[in-house]
Amino acid sequence: MGNDFPIVDQVNLMPKLTILTPTYNRAHLLDRVCTSITLQHPDLLRALEWLIVDDGSTDDTSIKITQLSDTAPFRIRVLHIPHGGKHRALNAGFVEARADWITVIDSDDWFTEGALSKLNHVTQNETTDHVGIIFNPVTVWQRNKTYAFQTPDRITTFLDRENGEPAFDCTLTFRKEAVIAHAFPEIPSEQFLAEAWLLHEVGRHWDVYLSNKILACAQYQPDGLSANILEKRVTAPVGACLAYSTALKTPLRFWLYARAAGNFGRFWWHALLCKRTFIPIDSMTKLLCLGPGICFAVIDWITLRMRKR
Repeated sequence: MGNDFPIVDQVNLMPKLTILTPTYNRAHLLDRVCTSITLQHPDLLRALEWLIVDDGSTDDTSIKITQLSDTAPFRIRVLHIPHGGKHRALNAGFVEARADWITVIDSDDWFTEGALSKLNHVTQNETTDHVGIIFNPVTVWQRNKTYAFQTPDRITTFLDRENGEPAFDCTLTFRKEAVIAHAFPEIPSEQFLAEAWLLHEVGRHWDVYLSNKILACAQYQPDGLSANILEKRVTAPVGACLAYSTALKTPLRFWLYARAAGNFGRFWWHALLCKRTFIPIDSMTKLLCLGPGICFAVIDWITLRMRKR
């Protein structure tokens, strides 16, 4: 093999990349993630760790991780935490990760061929010390849709990405220093907080890198966050308000700002209904978002009632 890749010193165990997988009752999917890592460049396998954060699983996740650890040609570590939601699992994983760069791969994702070589080239040659997040579009399994940035392969601001690029799911690679400084808040009684909160917070202090290189394929599960996002947000309305209030602190384009304001008002009403502490807002924001917000909240209540029938 060539020597174009940084090789981890097996003695001091300091990897160049942490692959972070938060997981909850997904033992049946971990083999696929592991296989996709195994098929990457052999030199890179010696330069990474796969850190699995088991978010209080009640299936055979522990047994499966032990089996994979016995045969995988790379380092696997596991962190077991009480069930608290993906954002808490990510917080724990960010702290535990040993590498400077952390790529988040969910348990229903898997790497494409040559993905880590592409990522390695970006982290080694195309980023600066001011880049805190790398965005790579995902391919969605069995969907005839390809996502791409209009102006890729560049360092920019997160605000520019929000205002000037289409919105779609991405594989996210974080600089550890960036996410350690801006960890998710943990809200009692709630088990969901959208990753948008983290992106806006990190994006206020760090640059981002946009790449159209596909690193991963996603297969959204029927019981996953994407398929049940409305239920997750309605049952965690304070977190939803936090995510949208963070977006409202930035100079978004009018229609993006209006949508964030409407959604803030929407979940403000859900929080009020649940008798939970919600974010105080000024009179101008009330005028802007609480009127449309109650309309959205009523639609949510009707939609969820119909789903339960």
